[in-house]
Amino acid sequence: MNPIFNLKEKLNQAKSVAEKYQLSIAIAELLERNKPKEALSFVEKAYWLAIQQNEATNKVDALILRANILKNISQYQEALSLLEKAEVIVKKIKYTIGKGLILTAQGFIAYRQGRQQEGIDNCEKAIKILEKSIHPKGIAKANANLAAVYFGIGDYEKAITYSFIAHDISLSLNDEMNRLIPYFNIVASYIHLERMEQGFPMITIGLECSKKAMNREIEANFYNLRGAYYFHIEDYEKANINWSESLKIRIEMESWDYVRMSMANLGSAFLSANQIDKALEMNNSILETINQTENPHVITTIYSTIAYTYTKEKDFENALINHQKALDFATRSGNKEHQRQANADISSVYEKMNDFENALIYYKKFKVLYDEIFQLEKEKIVLELEKKLKVKEQEAQLLTTKNKMLKLQKENSIIKTEKALLTSKVKDLEVQKRFQTNNNGIISLDKIICLEAFGQKTKIYLNNQTDALIETQILGELEIQLPKTQFFRIHKRYIINGYYLARKDSKRYTLKNGFKINTSRIYKPDLSAFLIKK
Repeated sequence: MNPIFNLKEKLNQAKSVAEKYQLSIAIAELLERNKPKEALSFVEKAYWLAIQQNEATNKVDALILRANILKNISQYQEALSLLEKAEVIVKKIKYTIGKGLILTAQGFIAYRQGRQQEGIDNCEKAIKILEKSIHPKGIAKANANLAAVYFGIGDYEKAITYSFIAHDISLSLNDEMNRLIPYFNIVASYIHLERMEQGFPMITIGLECSKKAMNREIEANFYNLRGAYYFHIEDYEKANINWSESLKIRIEMESWDYVRMSMANLGSAFLSANQIDKALEMNNSILETINQTENPHVITTIYSTIAYTYTKEKDFENALINHQKALDFATRSGNKEHQRQANADISSVYEKMNDFENALIYYKKFKVLYDEIFQLEKEKIVLELEKKLKVKEQEAQLLTTKNKMLKLQKENSIIKTEKALLTSKVKDLEVQKRFQTNNNGIISLDKIICLEAFGQKTKIYLNNQTDALIETQILGELEIQLPKTQFFRIHKRYIINGYYLARKDSKRYTLKNGFKINTSRIYKPDLSAFLIKK
């Protein structure tokens, strides 16, 4: 059965505010990558439940989750305002884990808005805080976001490194939904590095896993990646099919910047297949809404695609305008690969226009970036060799961290079990101290002095009332509900509360309120524990 359906059923049946909060959060997390709008409704419910509980940490967690969902559908400003609200509470209650999770989300949004160094710094700070707090799920998310930042600026080797850390932690937590995010970054990095023998088989696995985990966002990403692979090998029909699937999911999720990305990719496929009219139609649709996106990485791709279409149509003036915009956004995102390509494209257009002076200017810019990237690649090789020397040490540290996490998980499980048992015992005790009657409601057992048969009814004498309550049930029916360790049948007409017994002699029982009840030969309960010696 669908796990979301099961959780919704449990939520409908839940009685305590705490249980409703936990279930609402769990449902929102499962829907986060699949149905963000529905996820937002459940996290909103969780937030108000946290207010009812007056649990500050729960309020923070709900605000952060809501911000992450909004971030995933490109509503960055609203997400940032929620994170600021959460920050105020975090500082007040000194919630360290909350601080780390806020920095993680802020880092990713900073990258999406073109502030790549701020994105890296925030994610690195978050990792340190969450490692110190030993919060594995948060550590995984922070590493995944840092990997995404490095991927966005074209440093695919670092993207792979941090993605593997996030992937392995999520795997150890059996968190399939979040494991797929770093897994995608690994595959995408392989494809961009043209390590197709490693990357392409992983795309099919990723698609199957994302469908099984019902992670629609990552499913769309994998369709997009498979489309890119087919485009690379010039199979434009298959590229079109996969990018169309990605577009369909993105529209369904209302993730508009990625909708435009998928449309731009489809425009590329149409253009390469010489379907110019379709490419232009797609580009015009993108241009109508392009100013609404804040992701410079996405905008770079879109403007480049539009420029290629104009070049194909020999409209060089518009081609230059759009290539220049692509260059501006590539510079803003810090992606040197995209900057290099944009300069090469601009040089090529000027050459087609016989403007060799400008063609040379942009070719030189392209060459400088090319040499810089080549030098960086050489440095990366040296760094990789140095890293290999430290592999054993890193593996040992990772193993120690994993063991600590597993130990903590085990201890947490034991504590949760013990807490549940104690809660159950407390509830049982509370139930035992209460007495349900037909027409007098619930009465505390500690207030009952004695019960007296009254025909087909029963009189109930309480310590805080002069007149007895008249109950429609007979004495025998009520006796079944009373705990035998506290209430005793001393006569066919009387049941007394042992705590109110003052004295007993051979002829009668005397209660603390002055009641005197004759003894019975038939009923001789052991009341020695309740006798007050005078």
